[in-house]
Amino acid sequence: MLHARRHDLTARRRGEIAVLIAAAKLRAIEDGLETTAKIFEFTGARATANSVGSDIFWRNLRTHSLHDPAADKKRDVGQYVLLNEVPEPSWST
Repeated sequence: MLHARRHDLTARRRGEIAVLIAAAKLRAIEDGLETTAKIFEFTGARATANSVGSDIFWRNLRTHSLHDPAADKKRDVGQYVLLNEVPEPSWST
């Protein structure tokens, strides 16, 4: 369905695809933050040293998750799951 012709894409289907993408982004953010937190927990403050460079992964993940708001994605996924409403097109969907 992702490769269907453009005029076959309905507003409902566009919303369903947006919800799937939002859910995937949320999973990546949550798993990534948990993983990097564990790395820092196990390796200590030394992991943030420039010579190791582990902090860049956490920083990039935080930057992307803040510029593409996770709260908006949680709301969109929740409204779809609970109310069967697809999100309205916006700059973050």
